[in-house]
Amino acid sequence: MDREKIILDAAKSCYLRFGVEKTAMTDIAAESGISRATIYRCYASADDIFMAVLARESAEMTKDANQHLKKFTDPRDHIVEGMMFCLDEVPRRPLHAHFFQSESKTWATLRAMPADALHQMCVENLGASLGLHSIPDHVDAKSLDHLAELIMRLLMSYTMAPSHRARNSEEMRAMLHAILDPIVSSLVGLPTRSALAAVRKNANTKQDYVMKALQVMENGAPLDVINIVDIPPPQVGEGQVLIKVSAGSLNFNDIDRCYGRRISVPTPPPFTLGMDVCGIVEQTGADALEWLGKRVVAVTANATGGLAEYAIASRDMVFDAPENMSDAEAAAFIIPFHTAYLAVMQRARLAAGETLLVHAGASSVGAAAIQLGKAHGANVIAKVSSADKAEYCRELGADLVINHTTESFADVVLDHTNDEGAHVILDLVGGSFVEPSWRCVALEGRYITAGFADDAENGFTGRPLRPTCFGNFSIIGVMLSWSDINLPAFRRMGFNLFRRDMGDRVHNDLLRLAKQGLIKSNLQRTIDFSQAAQALTDQENRLTKGRTVVVDSRHRQPLRRKRRQACWTTNFPVRIRGTHDFERSVTDTFLPMGRHNK
Repeated sequence: MDREKIILDAAKSCYLRFGVEKTAMTDIAAESGISRATIYRCYASADDIFMAVLARESAEMTKDANQHLKKFTDPRDHIVEGMMFCLDEVPRRPLHAHFFQSESKTWATLRAMPADALHQMCVENLGASLGLHSIPDHVDAKSLDHLAELIMRLLMSYTMAPSHRARNSEEMRAMLHAILDPIVSSLVGLPTRSALAAVRKNANTKQDYVMKALQVMENGAPLDVINIVDIPPPQVGEGQVLIKVSAGSLNFNDIDRCYGRRISVPTPPPFTLGMDVCGIVEQTGADALEWLGKRVVAVTANATGGLAEYAIASRDMVFDAPENMSDAEAAAFIIPFHTAYLAVMQRARLAAGETLLVHAGASSVGAAAIQLGKAHGANVIAKVSSADKAEYCRELGADLVINHTTESFADVVLDHTNDEGAHVILDLVGGSFVEPSWRCVALEGRYITAGFADDAENGFTGRPLRPTCFGNFSIIGVMLSWSDINLPAFRRMGFNLFRRDMGDRVHNDLLRLAKQGLIKSNLQRTIDFSQAAQALTDQENRLTKGRTVVVDSRHRQPLRRKRRQACWTTNFPVRIRGTHDFERSVTDTFLPMGRHNK
């Protein structure tokens, strides 16, 4: 049995027997039969163990919630029942109840926050969760006040004794519906319930525009859950553009989404895959008119929706497509090179003559980092897992390539640098490669954490920090997202994004390097929609190099009218923008570790 599982099982048993506050590390060691020293190698503190147990419990609770919510097709019911499920379940789960009743810093801050500040945070979070930069003027302010007040009551209810919580579930459900239904309907254009009844009568004659999209219908392996479906095109909003997609890239993030692992922006199925695209802007919001008609590359809204005929992107994540690249090459360019540049050049300040170690050198971001390192005069070492990937990295210009399956990369790096180590390490893998990386960082070097392909928890697992003291090096975090809007609710969650002007500087320098021939797109192959599931499976099994891009001319057609055979309600999860995001934000609020989707 996995050692960490044994530790967490023992910890949960002790928490239930002695209580969380009274459980000591010696109790966990005695229950698990594992020494304290070994436990400390897996978890830095008792708090880390508790949070790991809580994360596992949250995963089970989320799984139960998703199963419960499958029966609700109307988004308003979906949102309300998601909130009710959390309210009903948390008190029944001892560890969650302890978390919300404890004097943790987060909830102590919440309790101490002035009512008007908490009220404003709730209103802003509503707008963000529905994909809006601000609440439109046509929404009744009094209704928003009531909603903020209700959300505040729900949040605060977790910090009170169970007896203080609402006793009547139906009354709470009715209050939620009374306030939420008109607001959500207004914000996302959802028909009223009476209008829906009329639509059902005419379902057999109702026509609507549809497009092809590559959708995940339920969580599981890509080959089992991906389908090509007809869905309505997305609707463009303020601060957004609608792109007619000519090429869309496949990402490891798409694999995580298929399985429902924990990621930064979790999305329950059904949803459309695809993060980065190239195409022509056909529609825009009123404040994004400068992009109309332009050929662009973009990262899609909520990192989904790109593998379709049309996709939505925020104006802050849209850039001019490189003129010297095809559509497929351009789609393969934006995320790898923006990420690598932000990490290696902007955050780590790689200098000429320094040594750069790139984990997963044959990946799209890894290949971009190799090229950027060489373009700026660095000595580049690439780490890979096979001979063909090693040859690929040499072709990109790597000075030294290490096959970690046959030799210790940390020892090779130290031998190669006469024990000085790498000045910059770009870690796109995480997992078991983290601590060996820390052993081969140069004095005052920079270790960049920018990916977690080898970590089932996607970087949310604990690491002992003591070794970082031994090495006298810096740990640098990187998240690719350009935005001129950083809502207070997101900032309080820890998000601190670079503004759009930084994205412009990065993109312009990348265009300069590409024009000079110092870097090139990492496009390795193009496929059509029908091959995407197999391609993601190959990527999951580490059989790919560089980027795979979906270019399917058969599916790039004008919007078509198609007779719908079912009532609208069965399609709400895919046709109403933002409703799943709202449900996600509500669940994230009530589950301390968020939706356990990696």
